[in-house]
Amino acid sequence: MVGVEGVEPSHTEPESAVLPFRVGIVLDIMKYLTSLVNCKKKNKMIQIKNKKAYRIQMDYKKITIKIKPEKAFLLVGIIGGIVFLFLTPPFQVPDEYNHFYRAYQISEGNIISPIINNSYNGFLPESMIKTCILNTHIPFHPENKQKISDIFSAIKIPLNPDKRDFIFFGNTASYSPINYIAASIAMLLGRLFHLPPIILMYLGRLFNLIVWILLVYLSIKITPFFKWFLFLLALTPMSLFEAASLSPDSFTNALCFFLLAFFLRCSYDENKKMESKDIFILFLLFIFISLLKSSVYLPLTLFIFLIPKEKFGSNKKYFLIIISLFLMSIVFALVWFSLIKDVVNIPLHDGIKVNHFNEQLVFLLNNPFQYTLILLRTIRGMYLHILRQFIGVLGWLDTPLPDLLIFTYFVFLLFITLMDKYRNIIINIVHKLFILFINSKRGTYSFIPNGWNGLP
Repeated sequence: MVGVEGVEPSHTEPESAVLPFRVGIVLDIMKYLTSLVNCKKKNKMIQIKNKKAYRIQMDYKKITIKIKPEKAFLLVGIIGGIVFLFLTPPFQVPDEYNHFYRAYQISEGNIISPIINNSYNGFLPESMIKTCILNTHIPFHPENKQKISDIFSAIKIPLNPDKRDFIFFGNTASYSPINYIAASIAMLLGRLFHLPPIILMYLGRLFNLIVWILLVYLSIKITPFFKWFLFLLALTPMSLFEAASLSPDSFTNALCFFLLAFFLRCSYDENKKMESKDIFILFLLFIFISLLKSSVYLPLTLFIFLIPKEKFGSNKKYFLIIISLFLMSIVFALVWFSLIKDVVNIPLHDGIKVNHFNEQLVFLLNNPFQYTLILLRTIRGMYLHILRQFIGVLGWLDTPLPDLLIFTYFVFLLFITLMDKYRNIIINIVHKLFILFINSKRGTYSFIPNGWNGLP
């Protein structure tokens, strides 16, 4: 380009050269704005994630708070029961030797123990005795411990059901088959597979534990209130210890839990009416209770008087059912006593002083005031012992848990009971005292005062 002399040529850029420069500025601005938008999106995403995390955390808290007591029991009961089943050495529950013999005897169809040489025996496999004597040095000697090698040695002992001997187990000979229904079924199945005695013992414990878990689970589920109280009560160390054993206390305690929960549901659930299936369950419960441990748990059937008459439909139906239930339970109890009268030696013999059931019952009826004083003195003198056994005294009642743990658990149990909230249910003081008294073993035994110690 030729310019005028003295004048410098113009440096104006062509249009094509200026456009990219302007576009670049616009692109830079767009990138900046995009980055701002992205930052806001990222911050929003972080906030959303935080909200989600917070919501998840809150949901988790809600789950832990609102977990149903029966489901919590199922988890803790299974884990705790299995731990006690295997950590408790063989036959280290009170009288578990004799419970083992009695359950095996019932599994063979022998309902009544025979009397041989003036004692109550069972004609059982010799291998059962050999298995039991492997750790007879442990009961009442908590300083002695179970050796794992002894358990493995017991596994090598075959059952050999044809080689038999007389075995004495007098204190469990009078128990009805209802007490050993789970353990005897387990041993029946074990005998079909020719399992050694020690495995039969563990199998009986397992079946007892399964039945206990199912009954207590149903109890906590159907009771209209005090669910967490029943949860804690069922999971005391003592309760778990007995649940995972051959002791009939496993089935007895579970059945009493269910009976209490069933009566409370029928009594305090406003929408509950007594239907045919409920009446059938009542009859089954009364039969079982009448056959538990020489019928000493019969007073628990008095819970039926908590159920309002209106729930039965009519007064006639109510009284007919009540009378039928008590007559039936009395008949079952008397029939069983008649079958085992020689085993428990109920009749008093001339010239022999014994504190027997008949003698104690006559004393109670003729001296109610003196008996009440005896009962109160017993509770006053043994309340610490009763409290410890209520929470946990393991082994052959020779291995108490620390007192701090026992009293802490007991206080926590009372606290949960007082804090338990339930829907518009009012229990009057008479019903509360009735439930407390009848549901305690001390109250139960006070109705039928036969036991290890006679009247003073």
